[in-house]
Amino acid sequence: MKKSPDQPLATKEELKQDLRRAWTELPACLADAEGYLAEIPLDLDRGQVERLLDFLTQMLIQNRTLNLSAITKPRDVINLHVLDSLSLLPLVDQETKRLEGKQKTACANGDCVPLSLLDVGTGAGFPGVPLKIARPELDIHLLDALAKRLRFINNSLNSLAFTTKTNFALQDSENITSTSSYPPVNLFHARSEELGRDAQYRESYDFVTARAVARLSALLEYCLPLVKPGGVFCAMKAKVDDELAETGKVAHILGAELEKRVDFNLPLSAGERTLLVYRKKKSCPAKYPRHNNQIKKAPLIG
Repeated sequence: MKKSPDQPLATKEELKQDLRRAWTELPACLADAEGYLAEIPLDLDRGQVERLLDFLTQMLIQNRTLNLSAITKPRDVINLHVLDSLSLLPLVDQETKRLEGKQKTACANGDCVPLSLLDVGTGAGFPGVPLKIARPELDIHLLDALAKRLRFINNSLNSLAFTTKTNFALQDSENITSTSSYPPVNLFHARSEELGRDAQYRESYDFVTARAVARLSALLEYCLPLVKPGGVFCAMKAKVDDELAETGKVAHILGAELEKRVDFNLPLSAGERTLLVYRKKKSCPAKYPRHNNQIKKAPLIG
């Protein structure tokens, strides 16, 4: 929350109270919601809400020096970051049930492998961190090209008692021991096309998502090589019709098909949102993803 030069910056306690007020107002904003928006489960318990508010407070404070987000008003943070992130929950829960069905015997014995979810271009941690707070049993992986963002997320998650693993150097003060029994959050400092060419991660995720990272044609090439055959990629978009028309058969070239399109409006006239759900039907051709400069200069067309 930015103040004019002659006003003191809000304290940590003031920011958290503003965020708490905005969160408690959300159910009233959604009371008359219809369609997909009404399906989003805001079933967080008290502890989860506190974790979420603590994370958002830390983000707003760090944002003063790290430039994590252009969204700084508490009500906008709740609506445009949190609710937008949690809009994935119906899809994530559906895929979790599908995976558990495939592991019926293992789950009956308590040996279920959790849904693996990769958030490409996570930025300040959206949607990955709200999803982890809402569904801590998920195997969440966060990818970003800027290490300073990931260091912020790492420190914040550790302070919320989540275990983290990173592929980049941390200062000693950042190595905080956690006793969490949930899967750790994996933080990757890399580009998606690099991860997509790495045999360890290529086609290894049940659910991949990306929020406002690139135009759809490029996004499909960045993300679909990371999805397991049978898994899904969900592009989180606004005003997507022109981009969707550009893609033609790009998803098919990369081994996937558009399975579902979900359109909804965020409350308080915050804008239209579209979730494009692509199902991976077969392995992606080995030549994809190409190098980033090739993807940018010559995007795939159908």
